[in-house]
Amino acid sequence: MDGLPTEQHELLRRHREAALDLVLVVASAYTGSTPLRDLPAGRALLREPPERLVPVAVSAAAAAVERRRFQQDAADSDRSYAFDSADSFPIEVLHALGRRRLPFAAEDVELLLDLGSTTMRPDRVLGRVLEIVLTALVLLALPLALGSQPASAASALPSVRVVGQPQPVFDWGESACEPMNYPDLPARAFRDFEGGVQLLISHFDNFRLIGPSLDRLAIDCDPVLLSHRSAAPRRFQDREWIASIFTRDGKNVWALVHEEYQGNRHRGRCPSHRYYRCWYNAITLAHSSDGGRTYTQAAPPRNLVAAAPYRYRPDRGPAGVFTPSNIVSGPDGAFYVLVRVRDPGRERGTCLLRSRHVGRPRSWRAWNGAGFTGRFRNPYRARPRGGIPCVPVGQGSIAEMAESLTYNTALGRYLLVGLAPPGANSIGPKARGIYFSTSPDLIHWSERRLVTRAVTTHNYACDGPSPLAYPSVIDPESGSPTFATSGAHPFLYYTQFRYRGCRQTAERDLMRVPLAVRP
Repeated sequence: MDGLPTEQHELLRRHREAALDLVLVVASAYTGSTPLRDLPAGRALLREPPERLVPVAVSAAAAAVERRRFQQDAADSDRSYAFDSADSFPIEVLHALGRRRLPFAAEDVELLLDLGSTTMRPDRVLGRVLEIVLTALVLLALPLALGSQPASAASALPSVRVVGQPQPVFDWGESACEPMNYPDLPARAFRDFEGGVQLLISHFDNFRLIGPSLDRLAIDCDPVLLSHRSAAPRRFQDREWIASIFTRDGKNVWALVHEEYQGNRHRGRCPSHRYYRCWYNAITLAHSSDGGRTYTQAAPPRNLVAAAPYRYRPDRGPAGVFTPSNIVSGPDGAFYVLVRVRDPGRERGTCLLRSRHVGRPRSWRAWNGAGFTGRFRNPYRARPRGGIPCVPVGQGSIAEMAESLTYNTALGRYLLVGLAPPGANSIGPKARGIYFSTSPDLIHWSERRLVTRAVTTHNYACDGPSPLAYPSVIDPESGSPTFATSGAHPFLYYTQFRYRGCRQTAERDLMRVPLAVRP
């Protein structure tokens, strides 16, 4: 729309995209002869949560102003203008929403007010239509102008939003070295000692992308770590995914490994023969002394970092310690990582682990609510007792998010990003998707806020869009050797599934999309 700055054009575009599915249904039923509130589709629209009506209101205001401008241009050129229901529809929407107190952010109100002042020529006498539009704009802006709680809270919160189009990083169809060579955990990257960048394609056989920068990467078909596929759960060496990376010099690289004992794959170990029910998980340690070309592990049990406090129990899963986040530095000089924990009948959530020596498996301690004194014991070498020795952080606020953890310099806080369902106090539309939360100390977390709606494996509908998974924030400008910090303009990396016939296939691409982070 002419007269608006670039950032407001972008904001308006996002609002229109968010409102499209709601508005199309109502617009198709609207003829101009029946008020919106008397139409079934109109009543359904007005029952939507206030957060979902904000994009509708902004889009309707813009459409009303655009219609008025078309009318003015026609009058100036002595052309006739045929009115139809499309001219009155946005006005009808604004009338209907004018009584609602909607949670506008400050940038929304600024856009609403600028629509009226920057898109019309000042020498025109306002017609009745534009008067109604401007009146509606003022009414819509009132909740924020009066300092209503939803609006002030929204404007005070940091934002993380998508600001561009998806870009391919790894195309399975073109680049896969073997059928199972696909990204199956959040992307992790580091700068190696030769000046290059490596990005891991983690699965139970682990590969890497290599190149001079994150913008120029190619697959290396020599695997960096192959799973041991041990049938003995006490070895913690069945199927192994590289999950977290730590290095100071780019040559000696430590990796936290997500290790799955899959009892269903070993004869006699899983009566139900079901993967989920016989899933027993642990975190182990691997090391590379050649700059990430190959990783090796200490012989069991010296490879174990964290496990459930009890031995493998068939058909009682999933259970254990899962999917480490990035490893980040704390203000005290120690190193921290988030992990998911599942202890059937007991704890379930995201726990915080701490160590001053990443390369020492037994040095990691868990936050237990009072300090980092929770110690993981090997249940095959000590008598199993108690539950998992940690108290989940951010309970209720972050669900079980642990996919991506960075220290964000634009926010001056730690930034956690992951997939989650909506929560009772989550901010934004109540939808499953990618959320973020922030923390000053890794223990206390803000209520999660929606970055973008997403189809996941949990809400996928047959013949609908294929789901995505494993979001990870990576900033090419990060000063960290492992990209453990991010700034105002990072990328969100994620795995895009490609379903066929409503079924999951091996085809999974690694994608990225630019983000904007604002305090």
